[in-house]
Amino acid sequence: MEQKLNSNSSAGTAVDSSTQPIELPSADIAASQLLAAGEFSGRYKGNDNSGKPKLEYLKKMVLMSDEELRKECESKIWLSAYASNNHRSDYHWHCDCCYDECKRRGKEDIYSKAHKSVSDGL
Repeated sequence: MEQKLNSNSSAGTAVDSSTQPIELPSADIAASQLLAAGEFSGRYKGNDNSGKPKLEYLKKMVLMSDEELRKECESKIWLSAYASNNHRSDYHWHCDCCYDECKRRGKEDIYSKAHKSVSDGL
């Protein structure tokens, strides 16, 4: 019988084997939530300009930490502005996806701070 360690216990101290690990939502589930959420439904269907499913980018986003998401927001905001002459650029929907992920987490301030940071740097 396998015993699991409780992270709150001392190192090497075994706890009851009935302890279950906390399961985080999978990228598939979180991405599906974005796709199904009213105003976002349909926005990320299909493939990007290189032929990859847009869903792959959503899955990548939901696995990011808040700090990684902030950096991604900054990058995509800058790239979207740089590609302003090309309305078909993937960077525009990447930027939307960044905001939607921040909103899904209830942390729209991540996007706002990233936008301010990019704007201040211009």
